[in-house]
Amino acid sequence: MQSISDPLTLLHEDGSWFSRAHEVRLWVVRHDENLRSSVLTLLPKLEFHADNRCAWPLLPDAHTKADPGWQIRANRLADDWSARVEAFAKEEVEQSPVVAASEPSGLDAFRTTAAAILEAMAPPLEGLVIVLAPTVVEQAAALEASLTGLMGDPALQRCRFVLAIDHEVPLPRTLLDALGPDRAQTTLCRVDPNAQKRDLDAMVGGSDPTQLGMAGPVGVTPPPRVDDPPPLPKEERDEALRVEGIEPALVDRGPEIRVQVLQASIAMKEGRGPDAIGHQRQARDLCVDVGQPELWVIMQITLASYLSGLEQRAPAKRELQLAIDGAHEHELGRLEAQGHLAMGMLHALGDDPAAAVRSYTEAGRVAEAADERVLAIEAWRTAGQLAASRRQDDAAAHALVQALRLASGTPPADLKDSSAPEAARQLAAIYERRGMAAQAASLHVQADAMERGEELADAG
Repeated sequence: MQSISDPLTLLHEDGSWFSRAHEVRLWVVRHDENLRSSVLTLLPKLEFHADNRCAWPLLPDAHTKADPGWQIRANRLADDWSARVEAFAKEEVEQSPVVAASEPSGLDAFRTTAAAILEAMAPPLEGLVIVLAPTVVEQAAALEASLTGLMGDPALQRCRFVLAIDHEVPLPRTLLDALGPDRAQTTLCRVDPNAQKRDLDAMVGGSDPTQLGMAGPVGVTPPPRVDDPPPLPKEERDEALRVEGIEPALVDRGPEIRVQVLQASIAMKEGRGPDAIGHQRQARDLCVDVGQPELWVIMQITLASYLSGLEQRAPAKRELQLAIDGAHEHELGRLEAQGHLAMGMLHALGDDPAAAVRSYTEAGRVAEAADERVLAIEAWRTAGQLAASRRQDDAAAHALVQALRLASGTPPADLKDSSAPEAARQLAAIYERRGMAAQAASLHVQADAMERGEELADAG
């Protein structure tokens, strides 16, 4: 789709220039939500540009008022360097190891860790390009001030920065102006709404349901590939599909489902709420015809989300309850838990926190029963966070303890990107308010260990 390829092509072109122009110290990439995943996939790959001699660690941690995240980034930076040391060793290239610094100021810890890596670095590496891609930026001015300090540190002169932020986050204008056009560049990587509309209209503009939503000119059936086997009679085809666990009706009706989903999404985006609801209902009903209960539940949850987006909360809750009931009937534990999470959000939006906590709690119970531990941790953490926000510390502590109980038996690799570290820090905050300093300090240590992917002691 041209609307997606154009901004990503621009990102690649600007990234190639940044890789060549070593005098450029800062590259600000402003992206929209649609392209964030692609941007964060492509940026680290510029490390392999022919003119690059730097490591490109990616640090996606949030920058919030409560925690700017610099200690977490220091830990992640050290982990990234450790992985590189190990990889270089396999090629018989020695790089000196570095341990993450731990200082009263997280920013100082990050600065010290980055400087230590630069000092330990040996050829063929010549420096660092640190990709800061915070998921959340609550204080853009504070982030700019920290970045300005880092870039002015003499120990970090071989360090350049990429700042990837949502396009709605204010630019670090003072820093950009101070650096000037020769040492800073910006890129806007954003889907153009008009181009996107043209792409989507082309995808749903035909009349043949088997071709709708497919790549290529509308109304044109592509010729068979030269190595395609001859088509089977329908009865033989259906039997072959069933042997592979595929419902033949899904193959026949799948294109219609895809197009109804696409048309619902387009209508929602364009503010045509009734059309969006109509298309989504058709997509859901088609899932009944093809015998796909899991797909039906997904479509039902999506329908509820559209109704909620249109401020129709009561109908949204009714549709969502049907999704939860359907998931329970077919023993789809993960989807049932996700339905309870969505219901909790609807209750929270409707200013019914007690009902929201009950839904989040039920989501945790169902997810644990389905052995979806990371989802269960998120459900319990969300319940605890909501209770804590209302100063219901006993209920909050109970929920957060449940999250950490599950964390203690979860593989470290799964915990690293889960919400378990956040649950530990939220519980630590409650303990600090109660004067339980030692317990709070222990939880902060556990949170850091989880973010580094280390084994945990029993948190029960």
